[in-house]
Amino acid sequence: EVARITAQNTALDELAKKANEATVAMNAALPEKQKTLQTAREAKVAAQKAVDELAAKLAANKDAAVEKELKTAEDKLITAKITEVSALAAVSAAESNVKDAEDDVKRITDSKAQNAKLIAAAPELLEALEAMLQDVIFDGTDAVIAARAAITKATS
Repeated sequence: EVARITAQNTALDELAKKANEATVAMNAALPEKQKTLQTAREAKVAAQKAVDELAAKLAANKDAAVEKELKTAEDKLITAKITEVSALAAVSAAESNVKDAEDDVKRITDSKAQNAKLIAAAPELLEALEAMLQDVIFDGTDAVIAARAAITKATS
């Protein structure tokens, strides 16, 4: 059992390394994604302003050229809105991935701590189990109490 737990710890070390690397990589990419989002928001605001101005101009004076400009501005606004939504999704995904990787590191760390407790308690558990077998053979109960105490200590 100790060998299995030790092998599991080795695998957990590798997983923790990969999760930490992923966290670093995603944290490095996040500022660029946030910058892209900010640029997209600014472009949307500018496109909305252009649409508003052209709509007001058209309302004051019906003009085919202004109508055409308004249609072009509305198309640009739609594109800007889609770009903003895409950028926001990219930022949200990156933030979520960072959180998931950090959560993975925590779970791995917790598992390794539990494994360390089990490894540390293994000799005492084995001793208690050997004593319990002796007691069972000779119909005693002290070993059973000792085994339960050792198991409780190892799992709490």
